[in-house]
Parts: sequence; structure tokens; C-alpha cells
Amino acid sequence: MQEKPSHTIRSASESGALPPAPRVVRQQLERLLNSHELQALPRLRDLLSFLVEETLEGRAGRLDANTVGVEVFRREATFDASTDPSVDQQTERLRKALEHFYLSEGLGSPVRIELPRGSYVPVFRAQVTAFRPAIGTSSSLRSRVPRLQRPGGPAVAVLPFHGLPDATADFAAGFAAEIAQAMTRFEGLQVMSSYSTARYRSSTVPDVRRIGADLGARFIVWGTINRTSSHIALGWRLYDAAAGSLLGAEQMHAGPTVAEVLDLLDRVVRGVVARIAGAAGRRPEPLDAACLGAAAPSMPAYEALLHHHGYLWHKSRNTHRRVTGLLRQAVEDEPDYAAGWAALAGLAVDAHGLDLESTAEPLLDQAFRFAGRAVSLDPHYQLARWSLAYVHLHRHREAEFLEEADRAAMLNPNHAAVMGEVGWGMTVFGKWERGLALLAKYDWLNPHHPSHWHAAWYLDRFRQGDFEGALQYAQLYDNPASFWDPLLCAAALAPLGRIDDARREVGRLLAIDPGFASTGRERIRRLVFVDGLDELLITELRKAGLAVE
Repeated sequence: MQEKPSHTIRSASESGALPPAPRVVRQQLERLLNSHELQALPRLRDLLSFLVEETLEGRAGRLDANTVGVEVFRREATFDASTDPSVDQQTERLRKALEHFYLSEGLGSPVRIELPRGSYVPVFRAQVTAFRPAIGTSSSLRSRVPRLQRPGGPAVAVLPFHGLPDATADFAAGFAAEIAQAMTRFEGLQVMSSYSTARYRSSTVPDVRRIGADLGARFIVWGTINRTSSHIALGWRLYDAAAGSLLGAEQMHAGPTVAEVLDLLDRVVRGVVARIAGAAGRRPEPLDAACLGAAAPSMPAYEALLHHHGYLWHKSRNTHRRVTGLLRQAVEDEPDYAAGWAALAGLAVDAHGLDLESTAEPLLDQAFRFAGRAVSLDPHYQLARWSLAYVHLHRHREAEFLEEADRAAMLNPNHAAVMGEVGWGMTVFGKWERGLALLAKYDWLNPHHPSHWHAAWYLDRFRQGDFEGALQYAQLYDNPASFWDPLLCAAALAPLGRIDDARREVGRLLAIDPGFASTGRERIRRLVFVDGLDELLITELRKAGLAVE
């Protein structure tokens, strides 16, 4: 049995290290103040700065709620924290923000700044990261990390609905993904990505407590769909995940036409959002609905899009061929269907990247044509803009990618999957700081995100010579059918001197792709665009015995 990875963080006292120097603490403070967690929260930034500086200057003894209220939050000198809980509330928000920072973008920081409960005096700890890599394990390190509710609105997860009978399973799951996507247009809601909720597909009432804790979601939406040729019956339920209690439920009906089905979708979303607003005590404000795209023109076209959701969750050659056929038929019948063209563009890029098929027209040229068609038909549709950015990315067009990615992001910053992909693309082009910050933010709403997100963190560690850290992210990649899984492991193991382990990973790579030695350079360049970084990977692969031409 292979040993599982172990990742622990020890404080200065536990490791025998001296407390961090004030200069190092201030460097960590600066990083925290500029982090995604605190960048947009000036009150918490001021509070953290005050507490840290007072402690470093030897004035920790004066730190209490009354002092903070007067000197940080500008209250009157007569302020009494025993009758006004606002200081305690802001301090608790800061405490949670610090906890989440060290579970995401601050993981592995050399210094940890903590704010113990019941105290206003921060604690500074030097961290020693002890990581024992174990190659070949499929366990996810992130599954050990508790997920915290972020400020900014309640998190909601829409699970795949159950189809009755089973023949409607793909329709039911895809329709639930459409519900989630429609809910992203409400500012004040944090909607978990459908990519992450897809794994909770179940024919029975789900364990909402467990799923809520796993995802970090306060609310869970689930339901059933019974579909016949002339009628659709849908029942949805809204749960409080922490309590495991039912907050609302409704049975709805619709006819078989696309207009009736889309009206059903709208009624479900409005019903769920209204009940969440009642439970959370705040009403989410809707963004411009244009970001969701124009309505599907026919039922076959809409169903093709629902099947596309399933492909995005579980990509394979068979589903790629099937869904591509459905969407091609959809745009042939409905040539002004922007959503169909956008989805086809992504499929063509995947066909290029994974060598799924070949056509007379180069696949990236085909993808560019499809995405351009989608944008021209519906320029305010976020997924059309993202499809064009996605094509630019794979064509190595940095300026065009950044322009379209920014447009896609501005249209709907609540779409976790798109925003995470934007961050991933930025890191591919070497925009490390901005890209990794976006990934850290939207990782929270997409905890079971696509494996290639881990490659961004891997490459950042690898380029800095942190091969232990790179190896950790290689293990998280966890896609045994892809050559990237063993490639990333081998390239991190070789510079660590673990040549035998690296050679075993090369053997695993060649079992997946026997001709990689001759095609590897070009295939690596499909993901690694930063000049010189591809050569660094190839150099380490050669040390592991893979002679990439």
C-alpha cells in the first residue's frame, strides 16, 4: 500500500524555530493587505495594520475593544464595546479572513499571523512546511482542508436533479446546471460551479449536511424532473445545509415547447432566490440578464446545450463525438443560435488539444470561426466572449486573449467556472500574480475544479525552483488518463534527485502516449506558453530518461 501524502504546518514553538523578526512580519502583513481576501475590505485592512503594528511596537497591553473602536473605527472617546458589538463583529470577520487566507493563497507562507479568539493581540508564527510526497496516490490533499464561508453573500450549490424515468437523467442534470448558471446573475449570491456539484448526482435525497460541509455551501438546491413527450413535472427543494432542514419546496409543471421550458427555468430560479433572500435576510440584486445569452430557439437546440454540460463534467472521446454531432445539427437547424456556436468552439479547441479528431479545416481555425460567429450573434453573452478568449489562448495570442478574457469577466464576475478559467489562462501567459489571485478566489466556489487548474500552481512553483511544492500540485492533478499527470510528477522528481521515481513516472507517461518522445515538445507548448519554461520541463524529463526531441 502506498503511503499517502502528509502536509502539516508547525508553529515556531513546535518546530523549535525562533519567532519571526519584525521585518519579516511586516512583509507578511503587506502580503495580507494586498491579498484577495482583504484588498476590497478597507476596514479590515486598517484593523489588521493597527493590531500588528501596536504589537510589534510593544503596545499589545492596550489592545482591547474600546481602544480599537476609538482608534481604528473613529468612535467617540466615550465608546463602550459592552453595549455596541460592532468591534467584535469586525474582529471576527478579520479572524475568518485570516483563516481562509492561510488555506488558499497564503498556503505555505513563511509567517502566519493569527488572531486568537477572545483576544485583540495577534500572534506571529514562523511556519515550517513538512510535506512527504507519495507518487501515484490519488487522494486529494484539498479534501483535508476545511472550507470556510466567505464574506459577500451566502453560498448556494445546485446539485444535479434526478430524472424520472432514468431516460431523462442527462436532461435533468443539465437543467440543474442551467438553474445554477441563471442564479449567477444575482449579485449577493455565491453560486458553486456545476463542475464541482456534478459529482453529487444521486437518485435519492442527498446528504445535504455532508455535501454542504464538503463544498462550503450554506444552501443546497436539489430536485426531480419527470418528462414525457407532452409534459414536464419538476419538483425542487431548498435546504439549509448546516441544519439539514428544508427551507422550501415547490412542484411545477410545463409543456414541451422550449418557451415553456425556459419559463419553467425562470420560475424555479425566482422561487429559489426569493426563499434564500428570506433566510439570509438580504435580497440579491440581479445583473443584466444579457450575460446569460439569448433564449434557445428550439427544444432540440436547447437539449444539445444540456448534453454539453455533461460533456464538460466528464470529457471523453465518445461524449465529445456525440455532443459535437448534436450541436452541429442544432446550429445547422438554427444558424443564429449563439450558445451552440460558442459550445462548438470549445469542442473544437478540445479536439485540437487532446487529438480527439482531425478535419480538413485546422481545428483552431474552425474554433476561431465558431467563436467569432457566437460573438457576432450575441456580443453580451459571457460564454460567447469566453469561447473567443479560449481560442485566442490556444492560438498563443496573448493580447487578444487578455482583451476578450477581460470582457468575459466584466459581463458576469459571479460565474465561478469562467472566472477561474480566466485566471488559469492568465498564468499560462505568465501573468502570475493576477492569474493566481483569480484562481485562489474562484477555487473556493469550484473546489472540485478541472485538473488543469493545478498546473497553474505547479508551474509557478516549478519556475521558482520549489520542486517540492511543484510535486505537491502534480499529485493533485489526479488525471490518470492524461499524459500531464505523470509528466508533471517526473519533471518535479528529477531535480529533487529522485531519479528512480521519476523514471517510473516516465514509464507511466509512455504507457499512455508511446510516441511522446517525438511529439512531446509541441504538446507541452499547448499548455506552457512562457518562454523558457517549456525547456526547463524538457530538461528535467531528459534527466528522468525521456529523450524529448
